[in-house]
Amino acid sequence: MPHIWLQREGSTLDRVKGKFTLFAVPARMLEAEQFRTAATAQGVLFDVATIDSDAVRDVYGHDLVLVRPDQHIAWRGNSLTGSPASLLKTVTGWR
Repeated sequence: MPHIWLQREGSTLDRVKGKFTLFAVPARMLEAEQFRTAATAQGVLFDVATIDSDAVRDVYGHDLVLVRPDQHIAWRGNSLTGSPASLLKTVTGWR
């Protein structure tokens, strides 16, 4: 995943600390919470990081970016078109 400095929180790499992390623009917080709910139900360590910078959004190219604990991008999109539970099963290897 690209390293980008955030205004108040260090860098994007600092936000991914041994758990799946969803980077999301403020307009996608409802979908981010759906991801969080699905992750909790599946026992997946999970965090949401708000992308509050146009520069960060421009580098990632999407409104939602799901990053694995090893800092590789698992999924990205501008909206959630399917089930977050199904997507998490896929990226965690349970499907």
